[in-house]
Amino acid sequence: MKSSESKNYKKMVKTLADPRIQVWRTVMEVFQSVFDQLETQLNEQGVHMSRFQILFFLYFEGPMSASELARCLLVTRGNISTFIRRLDDDGQIEICPSSPSDARPRYCLTKEAIELFEELFVKHTKLVKKLVPGLGESLKEKLEKL
Repeated sequence: MKSSESKNYKKMVKTLADPRIQVWRTVMEVFQSVFDQLETQLNEQGVHMSRFQILFFLYFEGPMSASELARCLLVTRGNISTFIRRLDDDGQIEICPSSPSDARPRYCLTKEAIELFEELFVKHTKLVKKLVPGLGESLKEKLEKL
């Protein structure tokens, strides 16, 4: 059966005409376009987006456990374990000194990873500014309210 033959098809098409739904679709399309371009730039530098995101959180948030990283990246604990193993194999993260109350290891960036991230971040933010020049504080506030 084709979707256009569904009894709900006309209702669904009408929903698409709602201006709020159209704005949502536009936001999603813009997000995907910007994300794709940023990911392409990172890939050209030999870094996947997931690695960049982990470097980002560890750089700006400081030491984090695998569970905390998984929550930040919205991935499973199993996925983050794979990412951590790869970062460890590449000498980009290490287990940080922790307090006796920490049941699980916390990870931090190595000196080499900090230098890599700082180089990546400069290029990354330049492209972000180029791709989204019209986004200012007022639009940011409106989007946050949503």
